[in-house]
Amino acid sequence: MGLKVTLSKKFKNFTLDVSWELHNELAVIFGHSGSGKSVTLNMIAGLDEPDSGFVGSDNRVLYDGQQGVSLSPQKRNIGYVFQHPALFPHMTVQENIYYGATGLTKEVRDKRYDDVMDIFQLLDLEKKCPDEISGGQKQRVAFARALIRKPEVLLLDEPFSALDAKIRDEMWDFLKDIRRFYKIPVVLVTHDVYEAYCLADKVIVYAEGQVEHVGRPHEVFNTQTMPECEFPLFFSYMFSKGFN
Repeated sequence: MGLKVTLSKKFKNFTLDVSWELHNELAVIFGHSGSGKSVTLNMIAGLDEPDSGFVGSDNRVLYDGQQGVSLSPQKRNIGYVFQHPALFPHMTVQENIYYGATGLTKEVRDKRYDDVMDIFQLLDLEKKCPDEISGGQKQRVAFARALIRKPEVLLLDEPFSALDAKIRDEMWDFLKDIRRFYKIPVVLVTHDVYEAYCLADKVIVYAEGQVEHVGRPHEVFNTQTMPECEFPLFFSYMFSKGFN
């Protein structure tokens, strides 16, 4: 499976103009606030529309400005997990996850529900409402809801930033399990240098709406390519985690 992205859109303060692609790997989009990271995810998902460009997933065209193709979000089969889980407070864990399975037959839905409940260790929580479970559990429910349809691509917009360090580390392990099980392209937006270094197969550095650098983490996070303001922070993370 693969994802090919070419997007251009003019905003009030800057113009987004990016092009990149990935295969069965986890790509981190990294850069300063306002560089176009989250906007890129929204355009891939079909929540925002670019001025021009192309988005293709697994040899399927999701958006093509020249050909006038723009599939609705419901037809793109893309999983999306946000910084905040955005669970429906009046629904149980089971009902929240079922919401992500809209359009599937009952037989397929129930089979995939059993799979995600097992993968994300949620079996004891299915009758609870969001206000009865922890932050880490809520985020696992959000992942389960995004993955129950077996999407072609998984988009993650800073899903771990609001979690404490212990829960965040656990969720990183869950993400590694997800990648082994689903084998799909994953795009993660983060401001956390250590998170990017530890999780990414590929790092895509954004600067003012442009792709500044693409490479493996060890290629990107060095003295030549690291943004100056991030460089000391990066090494303080690395030393604190025992990478010295």
